[in-house]
Amino acid sequence: MKNRLFLVLFTLLFYFALTSTVMADADCSLPGGCTTSLTITNKSPSVPILYDGTNDWASPGNIGNYFDFTAEFYEYATPANVTISTPPDLNLSDLTFSCSTSLVDPYVNGCTNAIDAGSYYLRAVLPASPADFTAGGAEGGYEEAIFIDWPFTIEPLTPTVTWAASPANFVFDGTVKPVTATVDSNSVVSADLATIQANFDHFLFYYSTYPTLTTTADNGSDSEGTAPKYVLRDGDVASPYNVQASYSPSSDPAASPWNLATPSNYTAVTYEHWLTISPNQLTVEWATPSNISVVYNGLAHHELETLDSLSITSDPVITNNIDFDPQYTYYPYDGTTCGSISLAGAPVNTGSYCVHASVADDASPQINYLGDTTDQPVILTITPNQITVDWASSDAVSFVYDGEPHDELEDSVTYPITVTSTPEISGFSATPGYSYYSYDGSVCDTTPIGSAPTDAGTYCVIAEIPDDPSGNENYLGGVTDPARLLTITPNQLSVEWASPSELIVPYNGLPHPELEDSTSHPLNVAGNPAITGLVYDAPTYSYYDYAGDSSCDTTPLSGAPILVGSYCVTATIPDDTNGNFLGDTTNPAKLLTIEPISDLAIDFTTLSRTEPYTGNPIPWLESDLYLYRTSLATPANLVTLLDSDIVTFNYYTDPGLSSPANFDAEAVSKVGNVPVDAGTYYVTAEIAENENHNGDLSELSAMLEITPAETELKATWPEDNVLRIAITVDNQIPGSGSPISGTVCLFSDAAMSPENQIACQEVSGLIPLTVVFENLPDGINPFYAKFTSTSPNFGDSDGSFVPGENTFFFTVTYDGNGADSGTVPVDTTGYVLDQPVTVSGNTGLLGRSGYFFGGWYIETDPDTIYGPEYIPTFEITSDITLLAKWGHGIVYDPGTLTESGTAPTDNKNPYDPGESFTILNNNSVDPLIRTGYHFQKWNTSPDGYSGDDYLIGRTYPFTFDTNLVLYPHWEANFPRPDGEPGQEGWYVIGNPRIPGRQEEQDPFRPHMPNTGFSTRNMTLLRPQPAALAYSTLDIAIEIPVLDVQTELVSVPEEGGSWAVDWLGARAGLLEGSVLPGQGISYIAAHNHLNNLEAGPFLFLLDLKENDRIFVRNGDELLTYTVYANELFEPDDFDLVEQKASEFENSVVLITCENESTDGGYLNRRVVFAKPL
Repeated sequence: MKNRLFLVLFTLLFYFALTSTVMADADCSLPGGCTTSLTITNKSPSVPILYDGTNDWASPGNIGNYFDFTAEFYEYATPANVTISTPPDLNLSDLTFSCSTSLVDPYVNGCTNAIDAGSYYLRAVLPASPADFTAGGAEGGYEEAIFIDWPFTIEPLTPTVTWAASPANFVFDGTVKPVTATVDSNSVVSADLATIQANFDHFLFYYSTYPTLTTTADNGSDSEGTAPKYVLRDGDVASPYNVQASYSPSSDPAASPWNLATPSNYTAVTYEHWLTISPNQLTVEWATPSNISVVYNGLAHHELETLDSLSITSDPVITNNIDFDPQYTYYPYDGTTCGSISLAGAPVNTGSYCVHASVADDASPQINYLGDTTDQPVILTITPNQITVDWASSDAVSFVYDGEPHDELEDSVTYPITVTSTPEISGFSATPGYSYYSYDGSVCDTTPIGSAPTDAGTYCVIAEIPDDPSGNENYLGGVTDPARLLTITPNQLSVEWASPSELIVPYNGLPHPELEDSTSHPLNVAGNPAITGLVYDAPTYSYYDYAGDSSCDTTPLSGAPILVGSYCVTATIPDDTNGNFLGDTTNPAKLLTIEPISDLAIDFTTLSRTEPYTGNPIPWLESDLYLYRTSLATPANLVTLLDSDIVTFNYYTDPGLSSPANFDAEAVSKVGNVPVDAGTYYVTAEIAENENHNGDLSELSAMLEITPAETELKATWPEDNVLRIAITVDNQIPGSGSPISGTVCLFSDAAMSPENQIACQEVSGLIPLTVVFENLPDGINPFYAKFTSTSPNFGDSDGSFVPGENTFFFTVTYDGNGADSGTVPVDTTGYVLDQPVTVSGNTGLLGRSGYFFGGWYIETDPDTIYGPEYIPTFEITSDITLLAKWGHGIVYDPGTLTESGTAPTDNKNPYDPGESFTILNNNSVDPLIRTGYHFQKWNTSPDGYSGDDYLIGRTYPFTFDTNLVLYPHWEANFPRPDGEPGQEGWYVIGNPRIPGRQEEQDPFRPHMPNTGFSTRNMTLLRPQPAALAYSTLDIAIEIPVLDVQTELVSVPEEGGSWAVDWLGARAGLLEGSVLPGQGISYIAAHNHLNNLEAGPFLFLLDLKENDRIFVRNGDELLTYTVYANELFEPDDFDLVEQKASEFENSVVLITCENESTDGGYLNRRVVFAKPL
């Protein structure tokens, strides 16, 4: 604007200069002056006057920019239009201007009324000069010149704007787009800027598809109102918005608050702008792309479905609060690859899953943003939940045996269990299983017993929730720990006689167990509570003498009574072998009375019997008799013969009268004793009367015939032409002997005619009897022999014998005698008379449960034992059967606490009753071992403690009717505290209380060291471990009387004793004791070294009372005098300590004594010396 005014002013000045020049000839200074004329013309080219809110255009300095003014001066005295000089200082400032808005309106000086845009009229006045100039006057000057009604227009301004939205392409960010049309301040009057800007701030937005403008409503907006913030869609394409900013003057200034008072000062104008909002591309990423692990809880695992877990970004940032509603997709994960098929929703079951998060495209029609999916998945691992199962109450429960399984603890209402998990599993439901284990009073067995227990005992009951059975492994089951104890106590039976009335029976010589017939004499047996399916062992019946007055004797009989009398009978149901119930005995007893009989008769079951002569008495057998009652029929009439019955057999050599009725014992020859010799005998039987029955004499006699024994000739040929013939009897007991006599004759022919008789010899003696024929003639084959008996008890015999062929053989047979395993030896040798027999050992590994094999014996001589380890041979004189000898012995059992090693074997088994046996040491080749313990002795209990102790090397008598089984007794090793001896925690010899002892009732005692090696064999020592190295003390011990002088070293403890193996010729101060002079010192040394040489304490037993012992410690010499020399067992350390404590600061010397067969030592020699 300023530039434009400057141009106008420059032009006007230039014009006036030109005019002045044109008018230079006029001279208005002359008298009369000049007349003037003034004209106004528009600038050529025309320069518009633009509205600027002022009238500055009308100022002399500016008006010439728009108009040209022409002043003409005429000298008054000259003709018109005569040029005269113009005053040199005449210019536009000399003019005055005024304006009018119409031809009829007054002009306003200075044109202060010509400010607004519009049409005006201009008047220009050149004032007279001087002001009082009068034309034609004497003085010079010029007259006033006026030009009026020159029309002109003040043009309205056209506001221009700058669009702030440039470029006009936006990405959706959820905010109103910052579209502004800023009015150019140079295009408006500054005073109007705010108002005009307000015009342009009111945009018109057209939602259209370019180029056709179609006003539509969108997102609740008017066509005139809020700037857009959403994407405008044309199908799938973002369409631009048309934005119009306008200045629309109104004829009514009050129509709108943003119109000017004079709207016409500005031209109505509309500016268009195109604005596109494109969809925003979201980026979805995991905020923390770390894999996560959760524990199964029965619910879908949405842990990753939180906005905190995601980073949803856009460029630009979408600032308004949009709920992107991310969706999560789950895929199976195999540890390497994500599956291709997604799950229906968030996973519930255990496993690993790939999780992708995605935000969908904007669901609105505008699709203001485009969704995204995470590039990389997060691995979600659902681990199994660990179920914890506990009993609501840990109290033990107890029931009485009733024959039913005791599954009461499976009633979860009465005996609830608590099932918990972390985290809690939603909707968890599982049926617990119950397992039952035996309980030994200390620990539960590890093997379940199956179903709920029925039998009495104490059981561990474990409730278990099993692992997830669905196959998904969603949870790991749990068991109650500790178990709950279930005790089934034995049921106490009640036993009663169904009928208590007395039973009366007649005597029959048999036991009367009639009351043991449970059908005829039933028992009422019941438990409390009742026992289902009660099965009990057959009742035992006890019989007592009846003392009268309803009183029974207290000593039971050995069985059902036989003899006449009255008896008390009790029935006892024994305790159940499984411990399920406790038996009971009928109380009161039932009375049984046996009455005597008076119709007994005796008779023979057979009337004749033939037996061969044996050299022994042949009695008539009582088994050939029978007793019966004459009043009863068979078989009820039979009566059993008792040992208490007195039966007499009478033997006769003559039958007497032929009729039994006339049999007269006095008329025959009676044999006083039982017959032995061959012959015919007649027998009668008589039974004496007693309290049970009447006596009787058999009505008939029986005949016993003893026939002579048959003899047999057998031959052996000791050498050529020498024949030994043995006269034998098959049934003769060898060695018992029976006298026989007769003649043996030898013949050369089978007829044995007298003329062919070779020789005869008379013989007499005991069976078997032999006769020898020597210098027999050659050429005879066979020889025939005949024995003619002169003894009534033996018969004749004969035989034929081929020279060199023995016919007289004896056999040896082995009998297992009750063996239940292995095989007996078989001897197929045929032995001749007096031939030596070598007895076999137990080559077939014969065995008999619970016994040891102890050689062979002959039944007639059980005390003579044969075998390789016993009597190895004997000379045979008859067929022999050797019976296996079985006996009991000592069994060393490693027990269940032993971890390795082999128990020793006593090779002296079996032992005879009363025979002495010696207790063996632990096996030296493969010793029994238990970690943290050392073997000390043997015990009869499997636990090694609660039975009887048997000490190593001691001798005991064998007084057992079964094998003596011994188990190791283990002692815990010395605890070895930190630090040095004498410090806190160290064992001090003299104090028996050792920390860590398991058995309080059996205080720990150290074992005196084994300070001796075998004197039979050299002993190979194991390398000395560094932990057992000796410490040098610079102390020497001297025993002058034994010529002993040796170094003293410190010996560490090892396994319940001390590591003295490597002492050699030195003496050892036992760890735990103190140096000599500072208390009681325990010193050990060997009696023999491992190389068989003598040890320093070999002759310790020779020390006498008052013998001197010296201990030299540097320059200090300590003197001791012996006050005791005694022998102890290896584990008698407490006795040694008692003896040592008799004097303060005493010295105790220890070595071994009494070597055993296995190279160990049975005792310890201990010398006690006190300081002088």
